[in-house]
Amino acid sequence: MATKHKLDSKDPHYQEGRRMALELKHEHILAEAKKAADERKRVRDPPHTSKRDSVGRGKPRGRRGGRRQASATATYPTVECSLSSSVEVPLTATSTKLNHQEEFEKNMERLSDILASCSSAAQPQSSSASSWSFRQQKASERWKEARPYHLKCLISKEAVGHPLCCLCNEPAVIRCRECLPEEWFCGDCDVLHHKKQPLHNRECVIRGFFEAIPPTTCIIKGEDGYCTHEQACILPTVKVPDCSCGGTNFTVLPGKPVILITINGRFDLHQPLYECQTCQQQWTPDFKDLLRSGYWPASITNSTLYTLDVLSSLQELKIISPGFSRQAFAKLLEHRTKCGGRSGPINGDALQRSFLELSYASFEEDQLCCSAPFTCPACTPEMLAVSADGNRKLYRFRRNGSSDDPGFFEGLFVAEDSAVSRFVDTIQKAVKNAS
Repeated sequence: MATKHKLDSKDPHYQEGRRMALELKHEHILAEAKKAADERKRVRDPPHTSKRDSVGRGKPRGRRGGRRQASATATYPTVECSLSSSVEVPLTATSTKLNHQEEFEKNMERLSDILASCSSAAQPQSSSASSWSFRQQKASERWKEARPYHLKCLISKEAVGHPLCCLCNEPAVIRCRECLPEEWFCGDCDVLHHKKQPLHNRECVIRGFFEAIPPTTCIIKGEDGYCTHEQACILPTVKVPDCSCGGTNFTVLPGKPVILITINGRFDLHQPLYECQTCQQQWTPDFKDLLRSGYWPASITNSTLYTLDVLSSLQELKIISPGFSRQAFAKLLEHRTKCGGRSGPINGDALQRSFLELSYASFEEDQLCCSAPFTCPACTPEMLAVSADGNRKLYRFRRNGSSDDPGFFEGLFVAEDSAVSRFVDTIQKAVKNAS
């Protein structure tokens, strides 16, 4: 016994099937109507015969003969509309006995049975716009269903629990996400593990919740419980060359303070001070060692350093968004600093100066290496909107006395004033004045 399918007017398959049924019904009605009209025309207007043939057949020649009788006795063919081989919509006089809505529902039920029983009946063909809207609707429904679970997971993420140290299985008090999957440490193991990795963002749980702490803070367990202490963190650099005396035993001590600015914000560290245990000689990394370590100075004294990563990020942002402000980038770095439990301002002017110095040095390096010809960054690979106004974005450089500094790329982007003046004089001398 056939299973009767329940029709849902809001189902997309129902709506698509209804649309297809109406289109098929409309096309068949037009085709059958045209066929019936052609048949009536053929019966009303038979082919003309000669007068002799009409007399020979003995057909009446009066007003009631021939053509009118044929028209009066003509029968019209039955007009039928079929949706498929098993679905028919008759349009004869008997169909008027049924209600049109009942007839439509009956045909839709048959169409639903056909689509359900046919294995090759896939999704109905629809336009790209309706398909995209259908996918977006389904995606929104899935996200809506998953929101309670996502909120539950987000809240459970803040639970501290009772973690153990991944190195000694003691109760852990420090979590470091950058050391995954071994993220939990006790106070002693944290000092030993992060002694050479001071740039990791750590969190302590001694107060029952996750609290970001700077690298200069360590957790010590005492008789009264856990407490915080300050420690000196050394700037990570490449290995320095051996001492001239040939000694191999070195001691690394905290040197002068240094500010390191990375993509995660500001870090207050100390430069490494190397001391040879053989000859007691001391030295610190020079500019070449700092550059090999991935740092670029913000001043000649190397008291503030930027990572090459943060400067390259600023360059990419300036290319993608020419109107991006260096002050906004400095505010972003300050926000990342606070998120890591650290503090301290970031000077936007010093950041700009250091960035320009690095850009100029990189340009001179490319010129010496003949690596690639110059290409305008405003035109390649895509056209960008660049403002080349003379007052430099309305900054009052002339009033603060900083306008006397020569340009880094003098005559490269914009022609020099002397070259423009010579070009104008040459043109004026070559052109004759006409009265």
